[in-house]
Amino acid sequence: MSYLLKNVGFKGYVRSDGNVGVRNYVLVIPTVVCSSYAAKEISNAVNGSTYILHQHGCAQSWSGS
Repeated sequence: MSYLLKNVGFKGYVRSDGNVGVRNYVLVIPTVVCSSYAAKEISNAVNGSTYILHQHGCAQSWSGS
């Protein structure tokens, strides 16, 4: 294993052939409730991904005050 991998804090793993790999996480986040179904379908199509539901409806505004 190289000096760089041992001493810099690489948060991956070393494969049996000496190459390195990392774990990627995919979270599909809809921006409105209208797109929650699409987010679920995308997540089902992408191996290892997950999605969250959006709680607010389409065309709702927030005044912030």
